Amino acid sequence: AVFLLAYGLFAWHRALFGTGAGLRTEGERARQGLLGVLGTLAAITLLNPHVYLDTVVLVGSIGARQEGGLKWVFVAGAASASLLWFLMLAFAGRQLQGVFAKPMAWRLLDGLTGAIMLTLSFWLWQGLE
Repeated sequence: AVFLLAYGLFAWHRALFGTGAGLRTEGERARQGLLGVLGTLAAITLLNPHVYLDTVVLVGSIGARQEGGLKWVFVAGAASASLLWFLMLAFAGRQLQGVFAKPMAWRLLDGLTGAIMLTLSFWLWQGLE
């Protein structure tokens, strides 16, 4: 809940006060370098609670209930669906490259992302009480 709250607040901060939103100059991208990109990727992946909820709890608990050889069929299906999902995201990102060349598109995306993350954080917090 705290991770989602922080993520939502950061997104709203970028939407409301960010100068270039998600846009970076060539120099900024070059300064970030490979280690910066990999560090950001690791933080987003490993600190994201949905990674653990989806992979361990949801897929793990459903997969554990499968009988014998069906476990491997389930694992293959889940892995294939995941691969397809991320390939579709990459394709959509490529197609929307022109749209997200504009700062206003990033502000709208950040505003929407912030609203979703804050809503999820609230729902999760309510479930913890």
